[in-house]
Amino acid sequence: QSSTYELQRIADKTALDALLVALPESWRKRHALPLHLINAVRERDIASGIALISANADGSLTLAAPVFPGERIGWAIRDAEAAAADMQAKHATPLEPPPGFAFFHSCIGRGPYFYGGEDRDLAALCARHPGMPLIGGYGTGQIAPLGNRNRQWQNCVVTALFNENHHVQPQS
Repeated sequence: QSSTYELQRIADKTALDALLVALPESWRKRHALPLHLINAVRERDIASGIALISANADGSLTLAAPVFPGERIGWAIRDAEAAAADMQAKHATPLEPPPGFAFFHSCIGRGPYFYGGEDRDLAALCARHPGMPLIGGYGTGQIAPLGNRNRQWQNCVVTALFNENHHVQPQS
């Protein structure tokens, strides 16, 4: 059951107990559960995680987005090593022509705080394109396309690489 942002129960367990059962054993033994690294995921929309705001004394979980009775919920863990490897892979292929500049916008919850002091996403981009000018910043939610619509993403990086296109007539 749920009442909008409060997830009370999953099957026959409190929401917190259902989460703890799903986590790796090493995570269950942590003194403070790292809620900032765990997302609830709707079965119908696995591309968007829902941040956990709090684990409550009654066993409920407060979520950053509403869930509805009957929705199937799973869990996702944010892992720094997997994220860094993914970003390295994204920048592995050389681009022709090479980009002239970049726009880089990262979630404040992903940059240096996520990687223990170094923004490994930004480092991967700069290592692949040394000296390339870029502009960007850290924020709380990035907007980028998914299919034929735009959506807000959490805990992600939006990077746009640009180069001069000689086939476009400059406006004067």
